Order: sequence, then structure tokens, then C-alpha cells
Amino acid sequence: MTSQSTSIEALLSRLTQESTSYYIEEKSISTRETIDGHTFYSRFKKYEGRVSQTLIAQHINKTITLAVPLEKDSLLFEYSGEHMVVFVNLLFHLAKEFGIDTLTITMYNFDKIIVYLPAFEYNSNIIEEFLEKVEKLLDLKLPEQWQILPRKNIPEIGNLLQLPREVIELDSF
Repeated sequence: MTSQSTSIEALLSRLTQESTSYYIEEKSISTRETIDGHTFYSRFKKYEGRVSQTLIAQHINKTITLAVPLEKDSLLFEYSGEHMVVFVNLLFHLAKEFGIDTLTITMYNFDKIIVYLPAFEYNSNIIEEFLEKVEKLLDLKLPEQWQILPRKNIPEIGNLLQLPREVIELDSF
């Protein structure tokens, strides 16, 4: 689970350390990509290179909004709805059952919460079982208010991790 000593700077450094590209949000749509007849639009413009400490500082200070492609073996659980406490408690309860203890909670505005899981730290069979159980329970309790990223059927611009500006401690719920 998140610890009291988790700083946003440390989290952002960890989330961006493997990225060889990053995205900055523009005021209007800057990217359009078509896959299998479906068109995806994004306000995030892609830049090649590593995320610098200067970019991280600008992001924290709300000068820019940064996003990075999801790491190959990472998962995001995203929820938009009224029952954030139910969502978070369900994820953390199931994670504990499976011996997963590195979930990080972040919030965007007041209507969207994201839980990040560095899946590469765990056995792939455990992650698959965990995902199956999470999907079944979320479908039952909170249908159509959540998603798990990355999704294989959408392009990179749809599987971005918009970087958080603060870490939420579990005690807040």
C-alpha cells in the first residue's frame, strides 16, 4: 500500500523512469489516430526523450500537464463515479488477498480516481487471477464506471498515464 513517506516527486520519477517519450497536453486536439476503422483523438502531443526534473516540476506546479505511455507491465484502474470509496476498498481488499501491496492511489479533479499497479513486480499468473476477480466484482458492483488500462485494442494515445499531482493515502478513505 502507499506509505506516508511517498512523495509526489518520487512517484513521478518512478512512473517516468522507463519512458523514452512523453506527452504534453495542448489546448485543442493535437493527435488523431485511426485503428481498425476507429478514430482516436487526443489533446496530448508526443515528444521524444526522457522526462526531465524540470518537466516534472512544471507539471507539479500546473504549468503543463504531462502524460507517459503506460509501462509494458503496469496496470491502471480508473474510476469515475460517486462510489470512489467502494472502488478503492474493493481493489485494496482483493490486492491484499493476492499478496499485492504496491498499489498507489491518485486523484484527478474530484470525479476521477486512478489506482496504479506496477504489475512487473509480481508473477504474471497472480496478476491474471487478480484481474479476473477484479473485473467480475467491478462489473457486479460498479458497472460502466471503471476501466483497466492498458487496453490492447486502442493505440498508445488511449493508453496514457496522465501523471498525478498528488498521492492519496489510504487513510483518506
